[in-house]
Amino acid sequence: MWQVLVINKYELDGRTVAVPVLWDRNNLLVEPITSLYLFHLVVKLGRSLNTVTNYATTLSILLNEIERDPNIDGWQAMTERNMWAFLEYKLHQERELSGSTIDQYSDRLKQFYEWAFDNGWLVARPQFSWTLSNETMLKIAKDKGVRKSNDPFSLYSQYISEDEFLTMLRYKPCKKQFEIERDDLILKLGYYSGFRAGETLDEYNISVKRINSAIKSATDNEASGFWLDIIGKGKNGGKVRTIYVPEHITKQIQRFIDGTWKRTVPSGSDLLICKRSGDKLLNREHASKLFTKTVKNLIANGELDQINGFITNKNRHYHSLRHSYATNLAEYCRKNGLSQQLVQDRLGHSDPDITKIYVHFNAILHKDTKTADELSSQLPIHLKNFVKESLDG
Repeated sequence: MWQVLVINKYELDGRTVAVPVLWDRNNLLVEPITSLYLFHLVVKLGRSLNTVTNYATTLSILLNEIERDPNIDGWQAMTERNMWAFLEYKLHQERELSGSTIDQYSDRLKQFYEWAFDNGWLVARPQFSWTLSNETMLKIAKDKGVRKSNDPFSLYSQYISEDEFLTMLRYKPCKKQFEIERDDLILKLGYYSGFRAGETLDEYNISVKRINSAIKSATDNEASGFWLDIIGKGKNGGKVRTIYVPEHITKQIQRFIDGTWKRTVPSGSDLLICKRSGDKLLNREHASKLFTKTVKNLIANGELDQINGFITNKNRHYHSLRHSYATNLAEYCRKNGLSQQLVQDRLGHSDPDITKIYVHFNAILHKDTKTADELSSQLPIHLKNFVKESLDG
């Protein structure tokens, strides 16, 4: 199986550059022509590592599909019908990529085949049409219209599954133990408790005394997780809502406080999320930048099946963790027969129509057609009321 491998220390004219290549980990083989093309993009054209990694991912998907087809003898032997089938069935039907994303894949492949011909790796210039069937294009257009009306905040592209999230955590950029544990909690508070980026640095929200008190109260009441009042966004200093920290995060916070935090942070500090000195982090966008750096690190160093979702859905950001939390909470309520009011309360939504967006999206995500159909008829009626509001609300 061809995978993307990034060579981080390639020496070129006295400088070190990172170059992606395609290689077969099992047989320890590098695919020569496609890897040479990726080298060309970095060295000759000066493309960024992220851009070239996207090209590498596209090429690896093509090569792996060719290897599974005994009737195609390598990428040089691709016919018009082969390429059409790849775009139509592999990318659209199997991977469920959008029309615009398939266009991006087509453009990358077109550039590669043109380069291969210009440099003598192909006998004849490729004559691919690079288009999907009219029927598929019409279906994509219709699906896009439906999704836009029912998903005005792009939850489809922002939703991060738990498997994706846990993989992402392994690629946090920090190397020192205190920062690793601290930043791990920042990301998990977003995914498992619905924190906004700014809420992770608010001195009231991250008070160790308040958190310890809340954990003790929960323990006394034989509860597994704990409840905590935090200050969110809004006028007059922000509105207060009560969030729930589940058992596994509760234990992680307690271990951090009793271990690395206590050994590192000087006595007198009361901030769970802080510098080693105990002072507040000055960068108000720390959580957002942490998410961005983590994803970049994942894309640069992760395996192909790990990075696809993050490459395809480029508008994911820290707030996507909160979106995902809300969607997962909606699924919890659906499975346990609980009211969607719980989602509204945990997220702090003042408008119940905003909550319905998550409930509806979750129903579609888990193929609950009954709930999805019931809400579909309601959502367009209310769009005018909340489309101007941010889901941060």
